[in-house]
Parts: sequence; structure tokens; C-alpha cells
Amino acid sequence: VTEAGRRALDEWVATPTDEFTELRDLGLLQLFFGADPQAVAEVQLRIHGEALESYEALHATAASWPEGPRLVLESGIGHEREWLRFWKRVATNVPE
Repeated sequence: VTEAGRRALDEWVATPTDEFTELRDLGLLQLFFGADPQAVAEVQLRIHGEALESYEALHATAASWPEGPRLVLESGIGHEREWLRFWKRVATNVPE
């Protein structure tokens, strides 16, 4: 990283973003356009379950990580847990 690049990165890191999270999820897009919810949910439950398992295994080694990367990993764990909650509801066709 050049000195100018380092300064730009430092400035960017020091300025909290107010941009909203962008969500791009092909499973949700399939639901939107009429895919069979149970079929989509079956696949989504598998892939999000695998991701959660991987993130939790990684988290078990993260005690000595810097705070930023550890917090990002914990956010990913939270997101995967929420995806699993959502897709389980879709799979069982239980309204909230």
C-alpha cells in the first residue's frame, strides 16, 4: 500500500458509513418470482447451516484476533442464525 493509499484508508476507516446494507440473495429472488418455497428452503437451510458451522468453528479460534475481524465474524454468525430461523419458517410454512 502506498503512503497515499494508507492515508486514504485511514480517512475512510475514521469516517463511519451511513450507507444502508445492500442485500443480494438469490434464494429470496427465486421466492419473489414464484419458486417453490419448500424446495428453495431445503437448499438454503443446507448452505446456511454449513456456513454457520464453519463460522462457529473459526470463532472458536478467534479469542486472540483483533477486535474488528472478530466482530465481523460474530456479525456473520448472527446473520447465519437469522437466515436459518427464516428458512426453517419457510420450510414449515409457519407464519410469524
